[in-house]
Amino acid sequence: METKRIIEVNGVKMELDARTAAIQNVDTYRVGDNVTLLLTENSYGLPKRTKALSGVIVDFANFTGNPTIVVCYLNDSYPIELKMAYINKENAENQIVHAERGSFDAGAGLLKLEKMVGEAEAKLLIAKRNYETFKKYFYLAQKGEKING
Repeated sequence: METKRIIEVNGVKMELDARTAAIQNVDTYRVGDNVTLLLTENSYGLPKRTKALSGVIVDFANFTGNPTIVVCYLNDSYPIELKMAYINKENAENQIVHAERGSFDAGAGLLKLEKMVGEAEAKLLIAKRNYETFKKYFYLAQKGEKING
C-alpha cells in the first residue's frame, strides 16, 4: 500500500503521509520561474560560504537516477558572469525558493553585462591593432618585404 500521496488544496500541492498524517508542502516549479538560489561555495582552504542570489530556472534535466533543476544566475562578483547552478540530490547544499517577479533588478544586471561587453570589445580592438602593427613593422621587416605606408 502506498503511504504517501500528493493532494492539492486551494492550488497548493502537498504531500500527505498516511502513516503519520503529516503533510508537507510540495513546490511546483516551471522553466522561466524566478527563484532565489541559496548557493554554497567551496573554496580550497577556506570555509564554505553561502550566498543568496537571484536566478531563473532554465531547464529540467530528467536524468534517470538524478533529476536536475538548472538555474541561471548572475554572479555579481568581479568579473561579472552568468553561471549555472544544478539542483539535485547529489548537490543538496544548493537550494531554491520561489521569488517574486521584480525582486531582482534585471536592468542593473543588463547594464553590468553591457559594460562588460564594451570592455571586451575595447580589448579586442587593442589586440587587433597590436596584431596589425606587429605584422606590419616586425614580421614583414624580418622577411625583407617592403613596408607600405
